[in-house]
Amino acid sequence: MLELNSILQLGAVLFGTAIAAPLVSSDDKKNRLWGFLAMLTGSLFSLALHVSLSLWIMVPASLFWAAMSVRGYMLVRDAYKNKSNITYSDVVSDFIPGE
Repeated sequence: MLELNSILQLGAVLFGTAIAAPLVSSDDKKNRLWGFLAMLTGSLFSLALHVSLSLWIMVPASLFWAAMSVRGYMLVRDAYKNKSNITYSDVVSDFIPGE
């Protein structure tokens, strides 16, 4: 029988990495939208795990990744609605200092 913490770990790895990584790095905007939703789901699993284990120093990291997945979803959604030709480097270029 799986314990709650094991289910949360499995959900965090499955949604946050195994499903999200290939979708977020896809060229198709619709796949990227699903990737950011999977990333949000994985970070929420991770947040629940960190809270249940009282790993309070890790809670801000989970919240950060949840916020970044929402931000990524909104950026890609706007580009998808406007049918603009946005690339992955356009989305992440503002993270790189000096560019």
